[in-house]
Amino acid sequence: MHEDLGREYYLTGSGRKPSPAFQEIYDRYRIFLEDEALEVVRNSGSHVLLEWLVELRTGRKTARLDERQILWEQSAIIEAAGHTVPYLRAPIEIANSPDRVYRIALDDERAKVSAEGLNELRRDRFRMQHEEMGRLGFGGYIETLTELTDIPLLELGKQAAEFLDSTHDIYSECLAELARARLSIDVSSLLRADAAWLFRGERYDSAFPPEQMLDLAVKQMSDLGLEATKGGRVGFATEERAGKQPRAFCVPVRGPAEVDLVRRPQGGHADYRTFWQELGHAMHFASPPGTLSFEARGLG
Repeated sequence: MHEDLGREYYLTGSGRKPSPAFQEIYDRYRIFLEDEALEVVRNSGSHVLLEWLVELRTGRKTARLDERQILWEQSAIIEAAGHTVPYLRAPIEIANSPDRVYRIALDDERAKVSAEGLNELRRDRFRMQHEEMGRLGFGGYIETLTELTDIPLLELGKQAAEFLDSTHDIYSECLAELARARLSIDVSSLLRADAAWLFRGERYDSAFPPEQMLDLAVKQMSDLGLEATKGGRVGFATEERAGKQPRAFCVPVRGPAEVDLVRRPQGGHADYRTFWQELGHAMHFASPPGTLSFEARGLG
């Protein structure tokens, strides 16, 4: 079940498969998602298995919505400032366009079509997730996640707020300086459409050649005494492809034997940063001995 779901997520997220079939997979393995299975996992004492099973149970509830969202994202088109842009490519266009008028128009239209096509799906999905977790008896949504992950989320939120507060002044000062240098505008005039372009750093692109990224990663890992592909167990899908999700991700389809890394090119240092991050995940999942338990091999 874990392998089939992982491969489906990889194929659809990488643009290799246009129509996902999550619901069919969940139905095929529905015996593992019944209350009896939940009780078995509860009694196992494994937080990792319990968190995984709860994610599967909520995933089964929202599978139809997830399928509809992927199909919508792959087919949606944005018309802005005389340009026609596929919905999934819009973030890349916004990050790479020096034309602020076009960036703002594209981002505004992206928000508009998202509100019309996705907001209701997302609201229904969140509602189903909350309802399913509420059935576990741990309390509210945050309390349930805290119990499952063993991470004190309320305390983590407090620490994050304190960090934001303590770094607010220096961040605002640096952001204002960058806005003046990069866009010749006051920081108060910045819009969401400016964010990705603001930090794009295209003048450094020659230092981050896309055609050398994988070779450099292999060499750097080798210098550290590591093998980037883990003997061929790690696969890379880093090419441009229509229907591919703009956000990089890693899927341990069958850890440690089959791990896939997916990244859609954006350009410059951002590609290297996201690739290296996901490569770390991929090497992590491809490293455990095959003799370890399922949760150790497949769930990290």
